[in-house]
Amino acid sequence: FFAAPARRHSPPRSHRPLRAAPMTWVPFGGKTSSIWEHTFTPLHLGIILAVSGNLLIACSLALQKWVHMAFEREDEEPRLAARARTLFPVALLGLMLGEVGNFAAFGLASPTVVSPLGAVAVIANAAIAFLVLKERFYLRNLLGIVVTVFGSVVVVLNAPPAMEGPLPLHTE
Repeated sequence: FFAAPARRHSPPRSHRPLRAAPMTWVPFGGKTSSIWEHTFTPLHLGIILAVSGNLLIACSLALQKWVHMAFEREDEEPRLAARARTLFPVALLGLMLGEVGNFAAFGLASPTVVSPLGAVAVIANAAIAFLVLKERFYLRNLLGIVVTVFGSVVVVLNAPPAMEGPLPLHTE
């Protein structure tokens, strides 16, 4: 089923991906200590932005659904529209900020790494729906989560390396 990967020749020097220099985080004041000294690459920052953006999206969607469910439970007349409630715009703002984080992640990390991290939103939605919104959790939900995680791992591990930096010019 799985074949061993064919041995590839190394590409010419002009076709090798450029590596970005790691960014070193220095706290205010410029003084570093072993506690404060961390090294992040743009890839790490992109992964952090993608995961946090997808978690924010999942929480915002759950909050929107919670507002709608609270709207349905009310019996008094006249009812406010769901969009007129205070939490609905907060959820909408969270959704927009999460999408901005995702967009920024695509600029810092390879799309072949960032796209499968969108599965974090699916998994978080399933957990939030069960824990917060009190929805039922079926075996098919668990199977879907397992298949989603497996598919994301397979895509990331088999993704071709992305080129960082400008593309090389070919003149003939």
